Amino acid sequence: MSEAIFEILRHSSIGLAIVELSGVFRFVNDGFAKLHGRQSSAMIGTHFHDLGITTHDFDAIHQEIVAGTRKDFKADVAFGENWFSVESSLAKDRNGQPNCIVVVAHDVTERKRAEKRAEQMAARLQAIHQSEAIGMHYFTSDEKIAEPNEAILAMAGVGPNEINNLGWREMTPPEWLEQDQVM
Repeated sequence: MSEAIFEILRHSSIGLAIVELSGVFRFVNDGFAKLHGRQSSAMIGTHFHDLGITTHDFDAIHQEIVAGTRKDFKADVAFGENWFSVESSLAKDRNGQPNCIVVVAHDVTERKRAEKRAEQMAARLQAIHQSEAIGMHYFTSDEKIAEPNEAILAMAGVGPNEINNLGWREMTPPEWLEQDQVM
């Protein structure tokens, strides 16, 4: 590999690492080291156990990749307060023999935090829907009512089977229908 390409890879913000079959880091670029809060030079020669990641059984995964019983590994991995998307696979030499494991990683912490916020919001909405404090339902793509809660059934004076045949037009008071159509 030319020195210019090597320098580009070394300073890439996407984490790149080459791990020997023994599990020791042979190459770690700046992006990979930064994800782990370390210097790349301090990581070279250390074992992947030294990272302290416990969300997956990396020993078993490593052994499966080296043995050829597993093609690759892809997962989101927690590291402290941060999350990384990690992909690793076996690299072979010119003779087709296992040589090393190539690892690519990038930070997905913000995506994971957004997913957690969305899950929390969905749980709160579900709790409100089930609380019967207010009448709630959803609309299907054909504007029919779906998943009515008990409060909306009581307000409409109908049962669950009858309300599922109604659309928003039938549930809207006539004096508000024109305004609702604009929205």
